[in-house]
Amino acid sequence: MIYADYDYYKEEFCGKLIPQDNFLYFAARASEYIDWQTFGRLENGVPDEYSDKVKNCCCILAETEYSFSQKADISSEKNGSYSVTYQAKSSVDHNAEKSRIIALYLGNTGLLYKGV
Repeated sequence: MIYADYDYYKEEFCGKLIPQDNFLYFAARASEYIDWQTFGRLENGVPDEYSDKVKNCCCILAETEYSFSQKADISSEKNGSYSVTYQAKSSVDHNAEKSRIIALYLGNTGLLYKGV
């Protein structure tokens, strides 16, 4: 199940980073990560009280996946005699960022609880 569609991404989340043609792929990857982190608790539907949190989490995770797919971040930029320096992204940093996002958006919902 993909938790956010492109209309939600553009209109509610106010996303601008991911082109429409690419959104479905990255939202699907984000949704898979949410399912893994929530132990599949949302596979039969998202409770109404968590709907916006899950959709927003999906959108920001999709942006994170899209950014990571671009392979590098700008680490510095200079204006006079225009110069840009790129820094390669590491998968360790990427995974840490995804964990931080999950905790931020879903941490107080009980969806991340590892017990029964």
